[in-house]
Amino acid sequence: MLNLVEDPVPDFVPPQHLQAVHQAILSHFVETGQAPTAADLQMALARSGPEVEAMIAELATTCLYQDPVSGEILAAYPFSAKPTPHYLHLSNGQQVYAMCAIDALGASSMLNQPVAIHSRCAHCGAPISSEVHGETLITVQPPTVVVWYQAGTEDCVPATAKCPGINFFCHADHRTAWCEVHPDSNGYEMTLAKALERGVRMFDHLLKGECL
Repeated sequence: MLNLVEDPVPDFVPPQHLQAVHQAILSHFVETGQAPTAADLQMALARSGPEVEAMIAELATTCLYQDPVSGEILAAYPFSAKPTPHYLHLSNGQQVYAMCAIDALGASSMLNQPVAIHSRCAHCGAPISSEVHGETLITVQPPTVVVWYQAGTEDCVPATAKCPGINFFCHADHRTAWCEVHPDSNGYEMTLAKALERGVRMFDHLLKGECL
């Protein structure tokens, strides 16, 4: 079913008392390409284990996704601790996975640095690459790329209900063919420019000074 009403832009800004731990988590992804453990955060923040675990659990209601059994951080939007079709080359030489196509596009603005994105067409598997710097799309191959945006309910968990369905397609025809095979996918097509704009709105502010 095609949903022609654009979803509200998610708010991934944590409450003020959790901003330090949230930024420490995002920074760890940038520096290492991996999610921090609770021990990593204890050291970075000089906080006790129970304090860190409680903060992670609270962030998991909005900004993170954690394993329901182990408590391991599996995602801190826009980053994924597990492989996805979308990985980013950062200016520091690090590689990190993005949760979805929109998250991949928004990471550059959040980090205030050029980011090279490598993904694939969700229909045919053809490679898709682009370079983004802030709000500007520098390059894209092939030039016919579009994004399918998977809509969700207001209270859904983005990591499981939306991110797997938000993908790049090498051409609008391949997006159409994919939707014919997945008729239950509720969403809409976006141009790459529109998807970048949404990614910037979602993530631009998360590592900026006003969030400290």
